[in-house]
Amino acid sequence: FTHISQVLADLVFELQNERGLSAGFMMSDDIRFAQGISTQRYQTDIIYRRFRDKLDELGQANNYWGLNKEFMRLSANLSRLSDMRDRIDKRDVSDAFKYFSDLNSQSVNLMRHLKDLVNDSLLVRLHDTSLLLFWLQERTAQQRGVLTGVFASGELDAKSFQHFSFYNLDQER
Repeated sequence: FTHISQVLADLVFELQNERGLSAGFMMSDDIRFAQGISTQRYQTDIIYRRFRDKLDELGQANNYWGLNKEFMRLSANLSRLSDMRDRIDKRDVSDAFKYFSDLNSQSVNLMRHLKDLVNDSLLVRLHDTSLLLFWLQERTAQQRGVLTGVFASGELDAKSFQHFSFYNLDQER
Protein backbone atom coordinates (compact mmCIF):
# COMPACT_ATOMS: atom_id res chain seq x y z
CA PHE A 1 0.00 0.00 0.00
CA THR A 2 2.66 2.50 1.03
CA HIS A 3 4.99 1.67 -1.83
CA ILE A 4 2.37 1.78 -4.58
CA SER A 5 0.91 4.99 -3.14
CA GLN A 6 4.35 6.62 -3.23
CA VAL A 7 4.92 5.49 -6.80
CA LEU A 8 1.51 6.86 -7.80
CA ALA A 9 2.32 10.17 -6.08
CA ASP A 10 5.64 10.37 -7.93
CA LEU A 11 3.90 9.50 -11.19
CA VAL A 12 1.37 12.30 -10.72
CA PHE A 13 4.17 14.79 -10.07
CA GLU A 14 6.12 13.80 -13.20
CA LEU A 15 3.01 13.72 -15.38
CA GLN A 16 2.05 17.19 -14.14
CA ASN A 17 5.45 18.49 -15.16
CA GLU A 18 5.26 16.81 -18.55
CA ARG A 19 1.75 18.15 -19.13
CA GLY A 20 2.87 21.73 -18.45
CA LEU A 21 5.92 21.47 -20.70
CA SER A 22 3.82 19.82 -23.41
CA ALA A 23 1.34 22.71 -23.28
CA GLY A 24 4.17 25.21 -23.65
CA PHE A 25 5.76 23.20 -26.44
CA MET A 26 2.55 22.93 -28.45
CA MET A 27 1.82 26.64 -28.14
CA SER A 28 5.32 27.94 -28.82
CA ASP A 29 8.27 27.60 -31.14
CA ASP A 30 10.62 28.23 -28.21
CA ILE A 31 13.47 25.67 -28.30
CA ARG A 32 13.63 25.67 -24.49
CA PHE A 33 10.35 23.78 -24.33
CA ALA A 34 11.69 21.11 -26.70
CA GLN A 35 14.80 20.67 -24.55
CA GLY A 36 12.83 20.66 -21.30
CA ILE A 37 10.23 18.21 -22.54
CA SER A 38 12.90 15.68 -23.52
CA THR A 39 14.41 15.76 -20.03
CA GLN A 40 10.97 15.57 -18.41
CA ARG A 41 9.90 12.62 -20.52
CA TYR A 42 12.97 10.76 -19.32
CA GLN A 43 12.01 11.50 -15.69
CA THR A 44 8.41 10.40 -16.32
CA ASP A 45 9.60 7.18 -17.96
CA ILE A 46 11.70 6.31 -14.89
CA ILE A 47 8.65 6.57 -12.63
CA TYR A 48 6.43 4.81 -15.17
CA ARG A 49 8.86 1.85 -15.14
CA ARG A 50 8.79 1.87 -11.31
CA PHE A 51 4.98 1.73 -11.46
CA ARG A 52 5.02 -1.24 -13.89
CA ASP A 53 7.70 -2.98 -11.82
CA LYS A 54 5.67 -2.48 -8.65
CA LEU A 55 2.57 -3.97 -10.31
CA ASP A 56 4.62 -6.93 -11.51
CA GLU A 57 6.04 -7.36 -8.02
CA LEU A 58 2.56 -7.35 -6.48
CA GLY A 59 1.27 -9.83 -9.03
CA GLN A 60 -2.35 -10.36 -9.86
CA ALA A 61 -2.75 -13.17 -7.35
CA ASN A 62 -4.14 -10.78 -4.77
CA ASN A 63 -6.21 -8.92 -7.41
CA TYR A 64 -4.42 -5.72 -6.39
CA TRP A 65 -6.54 -5.44 -3.24
CA GLY A 66 -9.73 -5.69 -5.28
CA LEU A 67 -8.66 -2.80 -7.50
CA ASN A 68 -7.55 -4.84 -10.49
CA LYS A 69 -9.84 -3.01 -12.95
CA GLU A 70 -8.63 0.41 -11.81
CA PHE A 71 -4.96 -0.58 -12.02
CA MET A 72 -5.42 -2.16 -15.44
CA ARG A 73 -7.31 0.89 -16.73
CA LEU A 74 -4.52 3.20 -15.57
CA SER A 75 -1.91 0.86 -17.09
CA ALA A 76 -3.78 0.78 -20.40
CA ASN A 77 -3.99 4.57 -20.49
CA LEU A 78 -0.31 4.91 -19.58
CA SER A 79 0.57 2.55 -22.42
CA ARG A 80 -0.73 5.23 -24.81
CA LEU A 81 1.87 7.71 -23.52
CA SER A 82 4.29 7.07 -26.38
CA ASP A 83 1.60 7.68 -28.99
CA MET A 84 0.51 10.88 -27.23
CA ARG A 85 4.10 12.10 -27.18
CA ASP A 86 4.46 11.46 -30.91
CA ARG A 87 1.31 13.48 -31.54
CA ILE A 88 2.58 16.27 -29.28
CA ASP A 89 5.89 16.35 -31.17
CA LYS A 90 3.93 16.83 -34.39
CA ARG A 91 1.70 19.39 -32.67
CA ASP A 92 -1.13 17.21 -33.95
CA VAL A 93 -3.11 16.93 -30.76
CA SER A 94 -5.84 18.84 -29.04
CA ASP A 95 -6.52 16.43 -26.20
CA ALA A 96 -3.03 16.14 -24.66
CA PHE A 97 -3.86 18.30 -21.65
CA LYS A 98 -6.96 16.22 -20.95
CA TYR A 99 -5.01 12.99 -21.42
CA PHE A 100 -2.44 13.93 -18.78
CA SER A 101 -5.13 15.28 -16.44
CA ASP A 102 -7.11 12.03 -16.76
CA LEU A 103 -3.99 9.99 -15.92
CA ASN A 104 -3.46 12.10 -12.82
CA SER A 105 -7.10 11.81 -11.77
CA GLN A 106 -6.98 8.04 -12.17
CA SER A 107 -3.79 7.88 -10.10
CA VAL A 108 -5.15 10.03 -7.27
CA ASN A 109 -8.42 8.07 -7.27
CA LEU A 110 -6.43 4.85 -6.94
CA MET A 111 -4.66 6.34 -3.92
CA ARG A 112 -8.09 7.20 -2.49
CA HIS A 113 -9.24 3.59 -2.89
CA LEU A 114 -6.04 2.26 -1.36
CA LYS A 115 -6.86 4.22 1.79
CA ASP A 116 -9.72 1.81 2.43
CA LEU A 117 -7.15 -0.91 3.12
CA VAL A 118 -5.86 0.88 6.21
CA ASN A 119 -7.53 0.43 9.60
CA ASP A 120 -5.42 2.87 11.60
CA SER A 121 -7.53 6.02 12.11
CA LEU A 122 -4.50 8.33 12.30
CA LEU A 123 -3.13 6.96 9.01
CA VAL A 124 -6.55 7.33 7.38
CA ARG A 125 -6.78 10.99 8.47
CA LEU A 126 -3.25 11.68 7.25
CA HIS A 127 -4.01 9.95 3.97
CA ASP A 128 -7.23 11.98 3.55
CA THR A 129 -5.26 15.15 4.13
CA SER A 130 -2.61 14.14 1.62
CA LEU A 131 -5.31 13.36 -0.95
CA LEU A 132 -6.77 16.84 -0.52
CA LEU A 133 -3.31 18.26 -1.07
CA PHE A 134 -2.88 16.13 -4.19
CA TRP A 135 -6.14 17.47 -5.63
CA LEU A 136 -5.12 21.05 -4.85
CA GLN A 137 -1.72 20.40 -6.40
CA GLU A 138 -3.40 18.93 -9.48
CA ARG A 139 -5.71 21.91 -9.95
CA THR A 140 -2.81 24.31 -9.45
CA ALA A 141 -0.71 22.36 -11.95
CA GLN A 142 -3.60 22.49 -14.43
CA GLN A 143 -3.78 26.25 -14.00
CA ARG A 144 -0.02 26.50 -14.56
CA GLY A 145 -0.34 24.39 -17.70
CA VAL A 146 -3.04 26.67 -19.09
CA LEU A 147 -0.98 29.75 -18.23
CA THR A 148 2.14 28.22 -19.79
CA GLY A 149 0.22 27.76 -23.02
CA VAL A 150 -1.18 31.30 -22.83
CA PHE A 151 2.22 32.87 -22.20
CA ALA A 152 3.90 30.73 -24.86
CA SER A 153 1.34 31.70 -27.49
CA GLY A 154 0.94 35.28 -26.30
CA GLU A 155 -2.85 34.92 -26.50
CA LEU A 156 -5.61 34.39 -23.96
CA ASP A 157 -8.57 32.91 -25.79
CA ALA A 158 -12.01 32.26 -24.31
CA LYS A 159 -11.39 28.51 -23.91
CA SER A 160 -8.14 29.03 -21.96
CA PHE A 161 -9.83 31.60 -19.73
CA GLN A 162 -12.72 29.21 -19.14
CA HIS A 163 -10.36 26.37 -18.16
CA PHE A 164 -8.31 28.60 -15.89
CA SER A 165 -11.48 29.86 -14.17
CA PHE A 166 -12.80 26.32 -13.71
CA TYR A 167 -9.58 25.14 -12.05
CA ASN A 168 -9.64 28.18 -9.80
CA LEU A 169 -13.26 27.59 -8.75
CA ASP A 170 -12.56 23.91 -8.19
CA GLN A 171 -9.79 24.79 -5.72
CA GLU A 172 -12.19 26.94 -3.71
CA ARG A 173 -14.60 24.05 -3.13
